Amino acid sequence: MATDPGTTPARTAPPLRNPFPGLRPFEADETHLFFGRDGQSAQIVARLARQRFVAVVGTSGSGKSSLVRAGLLPMLEGGFMAGAGSFWRFAVMRPGNHPIHHLAAALADPAVLGGEAVDATLRTPLIEAVLRRSGLGLIDAFRQARLAPHENLLVVVDQFEELFRFQGLGQATGDSGAAAPAFDEASAFVNLLIEAARAASLPIYIVLTMRSDFLGDCARFRDLAETLNDGQYLVPRLTRDQRRATIEGPVAVSGATIAPRLTQRLLNDAGDDPDALPVQQHALMRTWDAWHAAGALGPIDLPHYLAVGGMAQALSQHADQAYAALAAHAGDQAVAQQLFRGLCERLADYRETRRPTRLADLCEAAGTDLTTMTRVIDAFRRDGRTFIVPGWPTALTPDTVIDLSHESLIRQWSTLREWVQRESRSAALYQRLRQTALLWPQQAALWRNPDLERALQWQRDETPRTAWARRYGSEDDFQRAMAFLQASEAAWREEADRAAQAQREAAEEAMERRTQQEREARLLAEVQALKSRKQMLQAVVVLLPALLAGLVWAEYNRRQVAAQAHIAQLRAAEAHAAGQLAAEAAAQALQEKAKAEQARDESVQLLERLTNSNRLKKAFLTGDAATITQLAATAPPDAALRFGASRMAMGWRTPDGKPVYRFDLYPTADSLNGVLKSASQISYYMNNSTFVTKLLSAGAGNGFRATYNGWGCLYTVYVLIEYTDPDQPPRLTQYDQCAVLEDVPR
Repeated sequence: MATDPGTTPARTAPPLRNPFPGLRPFEADETHLFFGRDGQSAQIVARLARQRFVAVVGTSGSGKSSLVRAGLLPMLEGGFMAGAGSFWRFAVMRPGNHPIHHLAAALADPAVLGGEAVDATLRTPLIEAVLRRSGLGLIDAFRQARLAPHENLLVVVDQFEELFRFQGLGQATGDSGAAAPAFDEASAFVNLLIEAARAASLPIYIVLTMRSDFLGDCARFRDLAETLNDGQYLVPRLTRDQRRATIEGPVAVSGATIAPRLTQRLLNDAGDDPDALPVQQHALMRTWDAWHAAGALGPIDLPHYLAVGGMAQALSQHADQAYAALAAHAGDQAVAQQLFRGLCERLADYRETRRPTRLADLCEAAGTDLTTMTRVIDAFRRDGRTFIVPGWPTALTPDTVIDLSHESLIRQWSTLREWVQRESRSAALYQRLRQTALLWPQQAALWRNPDLERALQWQRDETPRTAWARRYGSEDDFQRAMAFLQASEAAWREEADRAAQAQREAAEEAMERRTQQEREARLLAEVQALKSRKQMLQAVVVLLPALLAGLVWAEYNRRQVAAQAHIAQLRAAEAHAAGQLAAEAAAQALQEKAKAEQARDESVQLLERLTNSNRLKKAFLTGDAATITQLAATAPPDAALRFGASRMAMGWRTPDGKPVYRFDLYPTADSLNGVLKSASQISYYMNNSTFVTKLLSAGAGNGFRATYNGWGCLYTVYVLIEYTDPDQPPRLTQYDQCAVLEDVPR
């Protein structure tokens, strides 16, 4: 099937040459491969003849650029515009970041308005000066070129939406590809085009290509909306027969054949996908290569198509292969991620689009050199890959503007989608940080968790550079934002240290208070015991005189009743018994005195034990490592007393990259059921400078288990064991945590 009348030359393309351009648009010299747009180029020519200003509008991937380059331009050269002739000069440009400069560069081509007699280095500056002189600058430049009367000028502004996309990105990057054109320059550029199209006496024509979702933005510029209303051409969707022509036509022109079942499969796979055209072109390019690699025997068939992943996966797999090949050079894959994140952006309305950028700026933002970045870019634009423009083998210089060949790459390459989302999240967090830093300290406070934690994690993961930050603001804003983040972290650490110190002091105070209460209770119990013994001694002292009086009375009776011998003998026996009782009482009194002295000695010993116990507890509370180590060295080992430890990954890292775990310290089951059966509390002391809280205490309720978060184990953990029996002194031991550590899955 042919293209528009008069645009299909003879089939002179070399046989077996891949006729599919992939993601890039068709060029004017590929009109013999451009199928499926019968009559559309003629309609644009008719509108252009009437209005001189035509906007070719369509969705992303609808084929706007190809329609103009491979359809419209050959028709004009073929003389299909009545009254205009066939002598045309074409200035094809994209507005980019400096639209007037780019227009001047396109016009400065000797094949357009740049005279060969003028020094090549002066052509663009001279024409740019004329363009900036007034709103009639394009008319003046045309007149100064003094073209032949029969020659016409067509200015093609491809990707016109770049005027809107670059606005609002900030102008902190100077001449970089990421800078936004000032509104005044964009407005002046639009005015140049409109005024040139209005000059009916001069053969100047304007054609724009623009995504339809930016159509409403045209109202920003004076007279542009009215001009577009008169000269707008909305690219229609291809019918099934037209899409069939885009598949079979190039194959036939190139001297090959395609199996009907593959054509049907391609038509069905395309469906209603807005990216159907560029993705289909790329899948056909890959299928052709697979067929050619298999020997180019027979028709191009379904196995060749499936081998490259079909329309659903061909593009993503192809790009992944290029990315995987970068692993041959260390660091190239990381540079590739920074490259594509710099070439894409998500707008405020969540539209994802391309972001053409100078090569030098990409190198600076990625923190790499020109040689490495060029090697990475080449991996995506050679060996049949058309993901990045300029295409191979165009030489790259620091000022070369790098761009994606088509926006469908963003939507179809799953890896790139993830990178764009990551860049969007990174930019959103940085913008919040930057805006808060600008308000600090007068109108905003330093960040605290969880915002601070997320920002610090972002800084560790992204390692933001000044060149990257210029994309979203000025260098001063970036320096202020980083200073704000550093100040927030310092303030948070200071507060954490104060809180830890307060917690330690509160724990020491509580332990001291509890120890004092225990000491007072024990002393009170000892005083009560001493009082009971004293009362017993007092009773003995009271009874002793009475016994002595009984002895005297018995002797008196014996003398008085001497006659009664038997009775006297009995009385004598009773007296003897009383004497024995008195002697025993005296002996008992001596024993009670000895016990009192022993009780006093025991009280002294008890006070000494309490003093030693208090010293041990105080050493734990105050973190007196020297005392703890000294007392632990003298503590006798006990094989029945054993402790264990476990850890579980928390899923996050310390600021220097170490993985953080939750550690548990606890006695073994045998120890719990044995020597620790009467324990009331166990305290663990970690003598290590990295611990903010070195003392952990646990009770019987949770099996004496203590928990903390950290990144490493300890070879020595000191353990203080206290018992429910107040008379039983506390016990000190130690164990190697690293030797018994167990990993617990999350």
